[in-house]
Amino acid sequence: MKINYIFILPIIFLLSSCAANRQYIMASKTVYFCAAGDVMLDRGVKANMEAYGYSYPFENIQAFVKAHDVSFCNLETPISTEKKRNKPYAFRCEPEKMEGFKNSGFNTVSIANNHMLDCSYKGVSQTIKNLNDLEIMHAGAGYNREHALEPRIITDNGVTIALFAFADFYYETDRDANSCSTPQPCHPGEKEMVKAVSAAKGLADYVFVSFHWGEEYKNIPNKKQKKFARLLVDSGADLIIGHHPHVLQGIERYKNAIILYSLGNFVFDQFKDRQTDTMIFSCRLKDGVIKDAYITPAKIEKSRPHFAKGDEAKAIKKRLMEYSKGMNVKFTEHGNRLFIE
Repeated sequence: MKINYIFILPIIFLLSSCAANRQYIMASKTVYFCAAGDVMLDRGVKANMEAYGYSYPFENIQAFVKAHDVSFCNLETPISTEKKRNKPYAFRCEPEKMEGFKNSGFNTVSIANNHMLDCSYKGVSQTIKNLNDLEIMHAGAGYNREHALEPRIITDNGVTIALFAFADFYYETDRDANSCSTPQPCHPGEKEMVKAVSAAKGLADYVFVSFHWGEEYKNIPNKKQKKFARLLVDSGADLIIGHHPHVLQGIERYKNAIILYSLGNFVFDQFKDRQTDTMIFSCRLKDGVIKDAYITPAKIEKSRPHFAKGDEAKAIKKRLMEYSKGMNVKFTEHGNRLFIE
């Protein structure tokens, strides 16, 4: 049989081209993700911002943060003009002072924490609006209880992440500001969490859960944290990002997921030694797997973080490995970085 190459060659070229395009599309579906701990923009931090500029807290780390496609932290401060409530500790940042955060590289935040009601439910509503105006993705608060529980779907470079943010508790003084129909941070029951995370597994390539939990100034996670973390992984979560203790806690490998029990403070005005240990978690998201996961140790000085080096970095890595004993995780040191195998 004689083959007419006038017709077959364009088909071969087309198939080769399609294969090349598929390879390019597959290769392009990679997202670089990072996460940091508590960012508080009031009190001593605000004083430094007013003295040295609104970008002051982020100057040492913003180039690194901006190198990631999705960069996350816990925003511990309502962005509001409302009066603070009468609480032992209440935070607030006026919208015009968010210029530095906008340029920090962080483009995704949790607003599910025990300070999000510091300016009452109106402050929650204003925070949502102000973050929307700044084009900063946020999870963990809503205009009502149902809205607060919804995942935020992040799509970047062909990769989708369903992001939840939960808070384990409120201050007692906040309870009167909260009902099912008012703006609020997400404070779900166990069954609600499981149902929501399980449903999200079919909506995205990855399910990430930020959790405000644990005991302040304790480097070892408690039984409740461990229970919730494993329950969420069993329900479909790929990564758990913890905060609230104001110090670092250990890292656990459970099934195929990574559990970061506490990333500690990041931008904060607490100055005791362990309160100034911090880190940034980084990884690559590709083919539904978390790859090349590592932490970069950092230290907080005068309310702002800088990357740790030398003995300072060694001390933080050593402490983190100690906190992680018995958590089924292995680390490999590479320079100042600590890779999670």
